[in-house]
Amino acid sequence: MEYSNNIKNEGLEEILVIPSLEINDILPFSNKLIKNIEIQDFCNSICQKIQVISKGSADHHPEFRQFVTYSIIKIDNNFYMTLLRKPDSWEERLHNKLTIGIGGHVNSSSCDSTNNQQLFEIIYRSMWREIDEEVNIRKVANLKKEIFLGLLNNDAETDREHIGFVWNLDFACKNIGSIICKEHKLSDLSLFNPEDLKERFNKFESWSQILLKDII
Repeated sequence: MEYSNNIKNEGLEEILVIPSLEINDILPFSNKLIKNIEIQDFCNSICQKIQVISKGSADHHPEFRQFVTYSIIKIDNNFYMTLLRKPDSWEERLHNKLTIGIGGHVNSSSCDSTNNQQLFEIIYRSMWREIDEEVNIRKVANLKKEIFLGLLNNDAETDREHIGFVWNLDFACKNIGSIICKEHKLSDLSLFNPEDLKERFNKFESWSQILLKDII
């Protein structure tokens, strides 16, 4: 994994990226969730091409693809957690959109000091770090099952600079009222069944809409 010195830092958060030219042949664009991915093998095949640069730099250099974790949280086998992105969230295109995905950029805080981790481990640790930063689910509920679902790599103008690593996490919770949102850029934590999600489909951001087509 390479820490790039070639691009001036323009933001504080250092994130994992891969040059677009290195990934386009391996992972073609798709407007669907890319399933049947052996994630360990995929990560091993690209790990030598990963760079760490500031998010500000990545946002101004579209030749890089940014890694993002995106986790669906399901409660008691029936309810899906959703959140609303506030107008002061980091991506203007997502303002006031509902999301079914909890997560964020894979950043260097998930890398150990020896820089000797497997790429999948870094992404996995980042997935849980983002969840713990945004909601208190692990303090009030028990994880029953986790499944890596696949990758999001659609070519819409607003999404094509990102690659999403998608998990489905099933929790059991005795008191759903105790689940709270901790992230100030998110609000309106809600739990919806599939029929509720269908009614609100057009209010969701594009990645969530791709995933909802599998759910509803």
